[in-house]
Amino acid sequence: MERNTPRLLDSIEQAFGELALTVEVGGHLLPAPEARRALLASSSREVRDRALTAVIARARESEDGKLLLTGLLLPALRRLSGRLARQWGADPDDVDAEVCLALTEVAVERKPPVTAVASSVVWEVHRRVRSTLAKWCGERGRQRCLEEVVGVLASPILRLSAPRDPEDLVDSAVRQGVLTAAEATLIVTTRLEGRQLVAVARGQRQPAPRLFDRRRGAEARLVAMLAGHAVRRRRPAMVRTRSAWAA
Repeated sequence: MERNTPRLLDSIEQAFGELALTVEVGGHLLPAPEARRALLASSSREVRDRALTAVIARARESEDGKLLLTGLLLPALRRLSGRLARQWGADPDDVDAEVCLALTEVAVERKPPVTAVASSVVWEVHRRVRSTLAKWCGERGRQRCLEEVVGVLASPILRLSAPRDPEDLVDSAVRQGVLTAAEATLIVTTRLEGRQLVAVARGQRQPAPRLFDRRRGAEARLVAMLAGHAVRRRRPAMVRTRSAWAA
């Protein structure tokens, strides 16, 4: 069916492109669209974290600040909204709106994390929107979600977690400190969403074997957690890679 109105995230992209605000990236003030390109291309987590933390502070103060934050994270928000709409059989426009609302709530209510700011913020948005969709769609929607992801995660995890929702499992691991938000994003992106790990590594400008080892270690900790073994709490690793908002 032909759409008479643009998607919400498309409208935000257009408004972001016309936004007369600048962002400091590595000591340089850049127009919003150029700042996003620079942050996506940056290999310095410190530069990305500093820029995004400042933008979150601006989002608490004005509507333009909220638009700036949303626009900077829009690549990751698009992927998140599309995947959740497919998994839960929800209206894409409704999911777009919930994603934007959750981002605003996270920016206003929570103190920005010290490191891995983009990964942590997007993961919290993911958690909140999934909770909302669970209420909307009920058991029927949850079953559809489970049918789509069953068989995707590594078999040892599935055997231990079934019939638990794999995304609930990953979210629980983040809340318990077993996984970092970046590790959770890597597992969800490559295991549940089906992106090739090599493609993710290329996008983050990392060697694929390094990401493979990171995912394998994270999944091993998931298995240990499910088996009831003590697992050392994780802290966000200070790794110089591209941000998760490009994943």
